[in-house]
Amino acid sequence: MHARLVVPVVLLLVMACGCGSDAAPQAGLKTQGTVTFDGEPLGDATLVLSRDGQRYTAAVRAGQVQLTAADGLVAGTYDGSLEPPRATAQEVEQSRVIGQPRQFAAASLPPALTEPGAFTVELLADQPFVVELTTP
Repeated sequence: MHARLVVPVVLLLVMACGCGSDAAPQAGLKTQGTVTFDGEPLGDATLVLSRDGQRYTAAVRAGQVQLTAADGLVAGTYDGSLEPPRATAQEVEQSRVIGQPRQFAAASLPPALTEPGAFTVELLADQPFVVELTTP
């Protein structure tokens, strides 16, 4: 008889406590953007976005950036900076096959734009973003 009472009481307690927050989990933002430097599309680079102690990176290829929900960014304002581009898996394999590693010139990026918080980026849901950079 004791076991018959325990199961309903445990179920009642679980239902009363709930299983988590009422807030829906915030999905990552899916958007695209353009990065220009002195009015021209920026070549290959890595866009670094940071906010609230979190750091996110995205490849810039011929001035274009794609952000997916998997990147985990949400709408808002981010501190931005640039880093030399990272090779894609395909580029790494290709350089291995031909025996010459791809060289990325860090010198092609103005040092002021590689500093954390060098510029800000505003991300809005379902809207492309534009980052217009100029020679410091």
